Amino acid sequence: MQIRQLQYVLSVAQHGSIAAASRALNIAQPALSRQIAAIEEEIGNPLFERLPRGVTLTRAGREMIRHSTHILDQLGDVKAHVAAAAEGRRGTLRIGVIPNQSANPRLIGAIKAFTRAVPDVTIVVTPMASARQEAALKDGTLDAGLIVWRSPLDASLTGKFVQRDHMAVAVPQSILQALGPITTLEQLSEQNFVVYDRDKFPALQDSISRALKEAGIRPMSTPMAADFQALLGYVIAGIGCAIVPYSYLDLCPPSISILSVDGIDIVYNIEIVHRTRNNDPTVHRFIEAVVNQRTQAGSDRE
Repeated sequence: MQIRQLQYVLSVAQHGSIAAASRALNIAQPALSRQIAAIEEEIGNPLFERLPRGVTLTRAGREMIRHSTHILDQLGDVKAHVAAAAEGRRGTLRIGVIPNQSANPRLIGAIKAFTRAVPDVTIVVTPMASARQEAALKDGTLDAGLIVWRSPLDASLTGKFVQRDHMAVAVPQSILQALGPITTLEQLSEQNFVVYDRDKFPALQDSISRALKEAGIRPMSTPMAADFQALLGYVIAGIGCAIVPYSYLDLCPPSISILSVDGIDIVYNIEIVHRTRNNDPTVHRFIEAVVNQRTQAGSDRE
């Protein structure tokens, strides 16, 4: 049975007459009569009792109207929800974020502003490394992501600047107590340094290696960290110092410090990234909210 057939039955019931319903539906009366007869034959029960003037519903007809009204109401809801989703006003938005940026004030501010403006969109935030985010954006399992060190040569992804961060040195408190205030990387030349796996971000690790070499530091060959959180874990464990993003400061326990020192001149951008061909209005509305937070901050500083 088709939706239009339910509408025919409902119209006849509302008008109490096939003739009146045919005029309202702009259908010839004989054609509508045949449609009603075909529906009754398919159901196996008469829906209307034919009277000298008009029709009235049978018991089966009243049940048919009850269910038809519910179905048509649901159909109307479906159409409204689909239209809202198409306009970016409904649905689910899947956002990736590098682990140390989960509490980024601009991200949090954008989520709050977006939720106020579009309350029927559910935002799901998943912490993951930049490389994993890029893969998830490309295969469609993420809609947007807060990413660092994205290749500018990859045209399949598009990013907008959010803020700037820089690399700093993570030092256990035990070393600080022994050496006193640290203002240059060279002051740590006698300390062990743990490094990041070069395969993840070769250009970044090459920059870190140059900075260490210029400071007279020879990094440990093992252990080698798979990501910056693991690197920070080695510092917390007292294995050595490490070069990490300054924004990891918020993740540090009291047992270590993250210091901006002379000798590390590595600055990078944090971007909000999406698939270039993604025309989803919900995604673009959220990215606009992130950019607006950047504008309101009025600065590129952390």
